[in-house]
Amino acid sequence: MARHSQLVRCDSLKAKTFRSKLFRSANASAKDLGLNVKTIRLIENGTPVRLSKVQQYAERLGVSIDELLHDHVEPSDNNERIVASPTSSELFNFPISSGLYTQLTLKKAVAHACNNETLLSIISNGGARLDNQLIGSSPIDCSPVWLLAEGTDSSPKLADELAKLLVQINKALKQNTSTLESLISKIQLKYDLATALLSLDEKCKCHILGVNVKTDSEDPRDVWAEDYSSSPIEITIPVFFVAPSTIKEVYFEYEATSSDGTNTSDEDAVVEVF
Repeated sequence: MARHSQLVRCDSLKAKTFRSKLFRSANASAKDLGLNVKTIRLIENGTPVRLSKVQQYAERLGVSIDELLHDHVEPSDNNERIVASPTSSELFNFPISSGLYTQLTLKKAVAHACNNETLLSIISNGGARLDNQLIGSSPIDCSPVWLLAEGTDSSPKLADELAKLLVQINKALKQNTSTLESLISKIQLKYDLATALLSLDEKCKCHILGVNVKTDSEDPRDVWAEDYSSSPIEITIPVFFVAPSTIKEVYFEYEATSSDGTNTSDEDAVVEVF
């Protein structure tokens, strides 16, 4: 049996729970999920359906297929999914050096395909936050992390297309005033970004998959020398994979850090985790 036609069952409760967070009913979700209502109901009843349909269902809901499946599927059996292994140093570019006790937490992340709107949204969500408020001038580098997914042909043509995409991303992220002229410019810039993404697909058979990854709450003294505040800081990093257009999901695990505020001796302190 071809991989894309393999039949799998979903956990009925989990599927319905994830869908209900975005859509009230199967009927209401059909258009956005791009699936027939009958297929959605089969998925949510735990009836065997094609693996590719479940992958599409998971992708549109923004969850990993692993979180839906009742049956075990070997990674090699799903050719629309990649399991990546980015290092902590690739994801987070700041030191943990205060000498406070630091706890490591294993987290999961799933990158899904981005259109122009979702790409900009993921970038805009990046940053350091104190009490849920974005810190405008923190010394932490929260710039987007860009990685090549397994199987991507890193050709000069791909480099050229990504350079064009970068130009459009930077233009679209510029602050605009509320004038009609700025509104027109904003609409045009989003269209130009969508065009650059389409060109990447057409010329290189590649697209962008993205996700925000977060640390646990950090003690401020762990992330910069000045004691900015006694409140914990949450750090969010946009992560993007350049991947073949046939890939719908990049799954990976990473280590996040958090300090519990407990001072320890130098012998017990975790000085460097990234």
